[in-house]
Amino acid sequence: MSSIEIIPEKYIVSGGSTFGEHCFISGNTVPVFNIETFHALNQAIGYVKYKNRNNGDVFYRGQCKLYNSMLPSIFHKRKTLGSRHKAQESLNKVMSNISTDVSLSKSMGFKAGDDFTIIEGMLQHYGYPTRCIDVVDNHWVALWFGLFEHICLSECDQYFTFKRRDFIPKWSLNTTDERGYQYLIMLCANKSVDSRSGVIRGEDVITVDLRVALPSTFIRPHAQHGVVLKKVGQCGDEDFDLSSRVVAIFRLRIEDVSQWLGNGQLLTQESLFPAKACDFGYNRLLKREKDLNIQLIQYM
Repeated sequence: MSSIEIIPEKYIVSGGSTFGEHCFISGNTVPVFNIETFHALNQAIGYVKYKNRNNGDVFYRGQCKLYNSMLPSIFHKRKTLGSRHKAQESLNKVMSNISTDVSLSKSMGFKAGDDFTIIEGMLQHYGYPTRCIDVVDNHWVALWFGLFEHICLSECDQYFTFKRRDFIPKWSLNTTDERGYQYLIMLCANKSVDSRSGVIRGEDVITVDLRVALPSTFIRPHAQHGVVLKKVGQCGDEDFDLSSRVVAIFRLRIEDVSQWLGNGQLLTQESLFPAKACDFGYNRLLKREKDLNIQLIQYM
């Protein structure tokens, strides 16, 4: 596996401090830094990207809290090997249905002979569980996802919305109270060994830039600066936990991030998750859900 450069615990930036460290089940231990100013955030991000300039591209993921792994959504509620294999078989069937649907494939820009990588990335971005994880290459968008909480509106886990998280004023915030913080995770996808049509194949990570891989009728990837990552092991073995590619973790006060992002229209749910009336690719998928045997998450 190609190397990555984890930000060292001794790293010092004005407006930042070491908080502790986070150990993933993959064995990757990453220092966690408190970031208190947007100048410190911009500098720290630049440092991480600079240190990994020879290792690959660095992407962002905003989270409300930390987890012990970075497993894709298809495995979140499936603990047994059998249930995971069954879920992957269902995913492969869905991708096959899409690829053999001439009209749908044409509207999505898929060509005969294309592998399923772009289809899987598209499905992940529009809410169907896959072996990919969502990342972005704009830290404003990543911060938004740590500032807003994912709320389920239905028992069938199909309808969701986002709610701005309540914050504790920093003058009364205990540094151990996680309710007042969010996290910015930075992951490094290794250098390309093969690149085409928005799909970048590295030694053990596949990167799909959905803004390039999909036609412009799919609006959401452009609004979110959307990218997906999929980890693929050597010798055909697949280990989909991407926590081994984490190179930095920044801990930020929700109150600070709320002030930095403000209330601009480009950073609203309406913009980042365009309705089907605007996102024509999304609309086409929703109309074909029953035929394709898929259920996409819808944001209200």
